[in-house]
Amino acid sequence: SCQFEGKKARIIYQDSLKDLEKELKIQTLSDGGHIERSASYHLLILDRLTELGLILENIYGDRPKWLCETIHKMNKWAISIKLENGKYPRFNDSPDLSDSLESITYYATCFLEKQVIKSKGIKNILSNIYKDKINFIAEGNSEKKNVHLIDLLDTGWIISKLNNIELIFKVGESCPKYLPAHAHSDLLSFDLFMKGKPLIVEVGTSIYGNNRERYYERSGAAHNIFQLAPFKYTKENSINWIEPIEVWGNFRAARKAKILDKVCTILNDGSIFMKASNDSSRRFGASYSRILKLKEIDTDNYFFEIIDEVNCSKRMYWRQFWHLGPDQTIDLLRPSIEELKKSFVFEELILDTWHSSGFGKREKRKTLKLFGIIDPGVHFFKNKLTLRII
Repeated sequence: SCQFEGKKARIIYQDSLKDLEKELKIQTLSDGGHIERSASYHLLILDRLTELGLILENIYGDRPKWLCETIHKMNKWAISIKLENGKYPRFNDSPDLSDSLESITYYATCFLEKQVIKSKGIKNILSNIYKDKINFIAEGNSEKKNVHLIDLLDTGWIISKLNNIELIFKVGESCPKYLPAHAHSDLLSFDLFMKGKPLIVEVGTSIYGNNRERYYERSGAAHNIFQLAPFKYTKENSINWIEPIEVWGNFRAARKAKILDKVCTILNDGSIFMKASNDSSRRFGASYSRILKLKEIDTDNYFFEIIDEVNCSKRMYWRQFWHLGPDQTIDLLRPSIEELKKSFVFEELILDTWHSSGFGKREKRKTLKLFGIIDPGVHFFKNKLTLRII
């Protein structure tokens, strides 16, 4: 409609803006995240909205307040999730689909502050309407200072930053009930980074389609989670593992667990404490919650602890996944495994898996799977890691 003159073109333009305003109110969460809880798609939408804002201002001189407010909220969210080296959480489907996070937040900031974009190309041309305003701003100036705890309540992510250590915890819904296309079975999963390099990190998204790899990448087994299953005498590969999100097909999901509680705080000693639970195992007579603790011992050493608490009325299978970063070895986990053996009997299996940052991109790495059986009662699985900054 922007390419034509006349009454009909103007009506189409106004109707389209009304539709967009309505959808953005639905699709933008109160914390600024997008309703599908995917950082990649969030960035893609933010980039397109910024471009749209500049086009409307160039052609009509229009700068809708609701559009600016949405771009501001989404930009603030994008800045808050930035990790070291420009990385960001990869929960749900989150392949590389757009420019870098830094370039997109810079683009949005320039539009909001009416400043010319320094880089060459269409973005610079569109922002030239501000050439008589304030001078250029440098890319990256809009970044937030490194804070210790970022709680994105509606998105369901908790991001903790303790100097060179970054820990991301998935504690909230994975998708809207009516739109599970990009959801993964990753509730209570976590990723751990040191100086921007992954120490423990989920598989990611390397492919779409109705195929075995796609099913695996969406399943709980591709994430750093703890799983339960009803006990019966059978082969392990036929065990009915409880999925927090029952993903199936290419873009579908069935039963989705409800979040029961989520807590995050910085304790008096400066350590970070996070806890969450959901009802995925309740119908099988069990309850489950996960606690993450991160503490600085000294400048070069950090203490990381995971406590998985299970209360079951029947005998159950359990398994735990630890997906190592591409450059990590099983030595990182060995002390924790030996400590866990003092309380539980389990099998230990090292798998060849991959980590993906985008379609067709796979880096080989190792995954540790622990597998065992527990009797009725309350059980605490405590995993403790000492992280040394190199």
